[in-house]
Amino acid sequence: MRFKSIFFLGIFFIAIAPAKAQSKGFGVFDTAVDIGKPKISGSSAYDAENQAYHIKGAGYNIWFNRDEFHFLTKRIQGDFIVTADFEFPAAGKEAHRKVGWMVRENLNDDAAHLSATYHGGDGLTVAQWRVMRGAYMRDPQDEIFFPKKRARTIQLERKGKTYTMRIANWESPCSPPVHR
Repeated sequence: MRFKSIFFLGIFFIAIAPAKAQSKGFGVFDTAVDIGKPKISGSSAYDAENQAYHIKGAGYNIWFNRDEFHFLTKRIQGDFIVTADFEFPAAGKEAHRKVGWMVRENLNDDAAHLSATYHGGDGLTVAQWRVMRGAYMRDPQDEIFFPKKRARTIQLERKGKTYTMRIANWESPCSPPVHR
């Protein structure tokens, strides 16, 4: 998967969950935006004291050939490494609600992307990608599932054209890396 030298990196959330309004602004991120046209608009807040993001969003999925979700985003260039702890504030009804890191070629709903996600309902931790604009994501060719469930920490790294995802559960070492 190739992205132009400038691309979007951010945290996303797809499911309905409470969001705490803490402070104005988006922490290290530039903007908060709904991707696609979800029936319920998302919202986000940054709690500077606890260095925590509270994100609320909804949408039908980040699979198939288009996406709907709420996205905190920052335009960046070159290599990067990002790490965060992710959790859902409460149990949900949707098995595939997701939260995690995403790299997108642009903010269109059908953009090529790579996501490193934790699925809150069934506990899956997955690297998934859309190889080109408007393409349907394929199962299993466009995904890698980690054997551990209920990951807490997700790290995503880009070095040149290689993306590496690492995960860890509470009080356990990071998993072996998965590359794309």
